Amino acid sequence: MKYTDIAIIGGGLAGSTAAAMLGRAGISAILIDPHPVYPSDFRVEKLSGRDQLERFRKTGLAEMILRAATHDGENWIARFGYPLDKRPRQQYGLSYDALVNAIRAASACVTSSRLRRLRNRLDAGPKFRTQSSSSSSSLSPSA
Repeated sequence: MKYTDIAIIGGGLAGSTAAAMLGRAGISAILIDPHPVYPSDFRVEKLSGRDQLERFRKTGLAEMILRAATHDGENWIARFGYPLDKRPRQQYGLSYDALVNAIRAASACVTSSRLRRLRNRLDAGPKFRTQSSSSSSSLSPSA
């Protein structure tokens, strides 16, 4: 039997990201999804702008995910089929399934020492000591 602190049901973008962030924080979590690899899906995501990319880098997941993305150096603006403007842009495009699978792969990159510490903590379980009084005894968590 596997013990965990948190069970996440659904391994889409939100569930996979939550599992990855919890794992990186050292919190035991399990992702429950019928697909070990997220299936191909006709959806596209984009990451753009310096602020959004910087926040994304702070998660520690950006480098692995950006490897699955395509860098778009220019953004073309068109109306009714006519190009109006071209602007340089720090933007990455990727398919939804590539994004989710990259996040899942990043969450699997937890070091073996962290896994060992988590297993030891879970195996130890809560420790209790008995406190006696004249009328009854009770269990309370040990310090």
